[in-house]
Amino acid sequence: MARKLFLALCITFMLVSCKSCKKDNLAPVDQLPPATQNGQNTFGCLINGEVFTPKGAFSVPRLYADYYNGGVYLICAVNVDSRINILLKNDSSLINNTGNYSLISAIDKNTYGQYANLNSNCNMYTDSISSGTLTVTKFSITSQKRIISGTFYFTVKSPGCPDIHVTDGRFDISF
Repeated sequence: MARKLFLALCITFMLVSCKSCKKDNLAPVDQLPPATQNGQNTFGCLINGEVFTPKGAFSVPRLYADYYNGGVYLICAVNVDSRINILLKNDSSLINNTGNYSLISAIDKNTYGQYANLNSNCNMYTDSISSGTLTVTKFSITSQKRIISGTFYFTVKSPGCPDIHVTDGRFDISF
């Protein structure tokens, strides 16, 4: 009986060990949340090839989308070390439908992608040279649920800071 119990414990330990090893061996892009379109409040991307997902503190929301005057104008994701913002600020560029939105204009602060490292002074915006695209694949406003889903990528550069390449971005937010 003791031998069977020992064997069962060994097999259980090996199965648990193999399962955790399998997850560690996943490519970074496979560690991102799935690309969904039903308001699951997910967000993820690769920052220079490393996985970024929101992990907020008690006083800071980790993921949100702001809605204003008929459209979404800010998507924000925060984790312990960094923040990503996607902003379409003036009324003519609010996200109010599916489609592609260029992230290029940090000068007038109207339409841009932003990466901020919260542990340094590296706060960078897209511009006409370092730009990106936001693709909205679902935009729904109903009385039951408001949903915005899509993909994004952008590059930002600033003197004294490492170049940041945000790739494989995906989000599915209920707002």
